[in-house]
Amino acid sequence: MPEVIDQELERKRKLGQTPKIIYLGFGLYNEVRNEQFEPIAADIVADGQAASIFPTEEPTEYKGVKLHVVEDEDPDYLRIET
Repeated sequence: MPEVIDQELERKRKLGQTPKIIYLGFGLYNEVRNEQFEPIAADIVADGQAASIFPTEEPTEYKGVKLHVVEDEDPDYLRIET
């Protein structure tokens, strides 16, 4: 799991700030999604062919804070709005 999100949330809270929205690059968002929801195979495949794996749901929150994916940034982009 992206410990970087937990560390930044803790830092904001120690400063007395209340996190309202977490802005994530697609890479960090995928890590959150894969941790929160069990991935499932969603393809019918032939012998030896790999199935595509998709999470069962899309996360909208992380530890009670709303998530927003920022597609125009680096995959590891992180900004927490207070």
